[in-house]
Amino acid sequence: MTHFSYAQGIRGKVNTVEGEPLAYASVYIRNLEDGVPTNENGLYEFRLKPGFYDVIVQYLGYKSVLETVEVREEWVELDFSLESQVYNLSEIEVRAGAEDPALTIMRKAISKAKYHRLQLQQYAMTVYLKGTGQLTDAPFFYEKKPWKRRAEAQ
Repeated sequence: MTHFSYAQGIRGKVNTVEGEPLAYASVYIRNLEDGVPTNENGLYEFRLKPGFYDVIVQYLGYKSVLETVEVREEWVELDFSLESQVYNLSEIEVRAGAEDPALTIMRKAISKAKYHRLQLQQYAMTVYLKGTGQLTDAPFFYEKKPWKRRAEAQ
């Protein structure tokens, strides 16, 4: 078994433009679809192989920042300062006794459930059970079929 260890990557701090650390901000490497959060002091570290990476930093209530960085054989210090972002929400009106509009949509979907269920010709799934677990709640159409489950047949 071979273990790889990277001695380089990116590290730094995520702050507000006023210099306040942003605890648990998201530092996301778009190329890898992976990331890390900052700690309570706004610090982060992400080990990477040499190459170019798109780093996106996000925090709720602040504008996201995208920066492309090249990682070589040593650590790259990469600090971010995020600007606050104001969200203007449109006005809403709440009335007592009014029905939720979503209920109409749900009623229509429920009324067509049998139709959509009959459109299904075949169903297949893969189940992974770890340890001593067992399948106890299978879809109703699976339970009605005359065949036996593989585990029961063996």
